[in-house]
Amino acid sequence: MPGGLLSLVQAMVTPAVMISACGLLLLSVSNKLGRIVDRIRELNSEDRGLSPDVDSVRRLSIRNQIDLLLRRSLLLRNACGLLYLAVAVFALTSLGVGLSQLGRVFDVLMLVLFVIGLATVVWAGILAYLEIRLSHRAVTEEIKELRLHD
Repeated sequence: MPGGLLSLVQAMVTPAVMISACGLLLLSVSNKLGRIVDRIRELNSEDRGLSPDVDSVRRLSIRNQIDLLLRRSLLLRNACGLLYLAVAVFALTSLGVGLSQLGRVFDVLMLVLFVIGLATVVWAGILAYLEIRLSHRAVTEEIKELRLHD
């Protein structure tokens, strides 16, 4: 294989590796989002099933947990969106690599798209980290309720 063609193929594989990495991150984030949505539904169901004379501490705890879970789900939804965007940008980067033989403008486009893809993945990672911090607060809320009953 001629050196120029080999370099071209190698350059086209790099975005594919990033697409795979984004896919793994998406799997993790979307699974977490699904679990949070399920938990919100469980807590909503429990809240609706509580009789009016139920301990107000439990009702308040449920609603506080739902609020935190909603904030977490928003962060994860946005992280998923960013990761899907990154996949699209990396796919366009790969296309740009293929077209780079046609002119210098595609070289610049390829580099810009790759940097945008990386920035998008970093942004999604930051949102996922913020969600983890909120997760800790949700657990703290549950523990606080237990301690109020002691």
